[in-house]
Amino acid sequence: MKTTTKLVAAVACALLATSALTAQSSVSTAIGNGADVQLTAASVALATPTDASSNGEQMNSRFNYSATGTSNNDIIALRFDLTGFNLSTASNASLSLFSYRDDGSNRAIEVYGVTPFAAGKDNNGTVGGFNSTNWSETTVKFSTMPGLEWDNTVTVSDFDLDTANTTLLASATLTGAELGLGTLHTVSGAAIATFLQSHTSTNQVTLLIRAGNTSSGQARFGTKESTGLNGITGAVPAGTYAPYLTFTASAAVPEPSTFAALAGAAALVFATSRRRRS
Repeated sequence: MKTTTKLVAAVACALLATSALTAQSSVSTAIGNGADVQLTAASVALATPTDASSNGEQMNSRFNYSATGTSNNDIIALRFDLTGFNLSTASNASLSLFSYRDDGSNRAIEVYGVTPFAAGKDNNGTVGGFNSTNWSETTVKFSTMPGLEWDNTVTVSDFDLDTANTTLLASATLTGAELGLGTLHTVSGAAIATFLQSHTSTNQVTLLIRAGNTSSGQARFGTKESTGLNGITGAVPAGTYAPYLTFTASAAVPEPSTFAALAGAAALVFATSRRRRS
């Protein structure tokens, strides 16, 4: 009888602990279904607009629409796989990025959240079929990235955000002194946690980073593919310099079927014990 009581109590404790465990966690784009990529909208010196992506060891955030310039407008897209967390309980959230190079100029950045399950516009004749949970960093383009809207122009005066499906979460100005090789930058704000809480049906979270000031230069950050910094590769394992989210949240609550299975197991243990005693 004592053994049975202990087993049933253990199952009950497991049921309670599953929904009660809360801790601070950090998850990078190198974890699970995470992804990071640079999207390019337009190069004003070209005869035709640019619609491209770059999936390498660095990502640029840049805004340059000068009529005589040769630089692109670049936006960074990040996806974090937060499977296993109950995001409705998220708090104390922040985004961290590693500088890929030394940079003597000030760079402003803005962080946007993409509405869960928002679809890519697919407005350049290429049907990606992507949404915020499933875009591919190897095949996505600016025109197919959820949260962006490519406008087929050579001279661009904005970043072509899909304003109906993006929300400004945080911003920061990084000084030249702060943008040293390998420097870690953390952007925080209550809006980031609120955005995580909106993910009630998916744990795949997409963020966009765009420049907050006009410049032909760029804020350049490490990726999950980075094995070094500033062109020096092979120094560290890939993922070392990946962007990451830090937050506090409880463990994911199991589906009702899981609770039923655990309760059924407890009942089976109890019934088996009774048969043995009889």
